[in-house]
Amino acid sequence: MEHLKDWLKPDVIWFIVGIVLMLLEMAVPGLVIIFFGIGAIAVSVTCMIASPSLAVQLIIFIVVSGLSLGLLRRWLATKFFSSKDGLAGDPTVLDEFTGKTAIVDQAIAPGKPGKVEFKGTRWQAESEEEIAAGDVVVILEKENITLKVSKSSS
Repeated sequence: MEHLKDWLKPDVIWFIVGIVLMLLEMAVPGLVIIFFGIGAIAVSVTCMIASPSLAVQLIIFIVVSGLSLGLLRRWLATKFFSSKDGLAGDPTVLDEFTGKTAIVDQAIAPGKPGKVEFKGTRWQAESEEEIAAGDVVVILEKENITLKVSKSSS
């Protein structure tokens, strides 16, 4: 039972949580979860040096995770991803939509949004041309929850 107490120390728990979150980033792309792993590792190191209360541990976790996410995400994205991956380069390419095709569910006309299906989800879509239901469109950009589309040339 004494051996189990060694594993239930806050520094060990935070370290394991940090490693699990960093490994989870490989399974769930997006370059977000890793920063929570960094926050957990920071709390683990803090717990090795001092014995902060749970409230202080949570504050350190939130602050370090938020700061690392806010300050490092864009920089790491440019190091690890090309602009075609959707995380680096031109900020207008920060999504998985641009350049992909979708199917029109509800007709689209200028000034009259319709609906398209993209990757199994229905999205509101706008276009500067009339597009009939069933047509294939190319996604030009994503603006909030609306996709800007045009008729596919193929």
